[in-house]
Amino acid sequence: MNNDRVSEILSNFRSYRYAAKVGADEGLLDGPPTLYSERRMSPNRWDATRYNRIVNTVTGAVDDVLTDEQRTVIQRRYLDRNPLTLNQIADILNCDPSTITRRHKEALRKLGIALQPLENELEITPFEHMFNAKKLQENTAS
Repeated sequence: MNNDRVSEILSNFRSYRYAAKVGADEGLLDGPPTLYSERRMSPNRWDATRYNRIVNTVTGAVDDVLTDEQRTVIQRRYLDRNPLTLNQIADILNCDPSTITRRHKEALRKLGIALQPLENELEITPFEHMFNAKKLQENTAS
């Protein structure tokens, strides 16, 4: 996964985390899935499951793959409520900006490897067409 895609995931992480929390709060992840048929899962549960997978994968990757210095840069750059620029992070940590830039690039490289399983999980797209198969069949028959 390229660095731009990793940055996009990290930039949207707070939104993913919120959506996963809402799904859990509404009980969408409790118990067995509600099936409309043998093959169709509730679209709300589908989205909640995917958001939860994204949040768990990103959190695990940041916590387990990065060094403490790299995690600090990623946390302050992307995951904090008020993200900072790399220069602001350098000022706070009393480091040279090139050191922070190097840590940032290395962290994105490592996360690109760790987040590869999310490559096809990121966009939550509407699947109404799957749940309206009967209507589709009726429309094509007429």
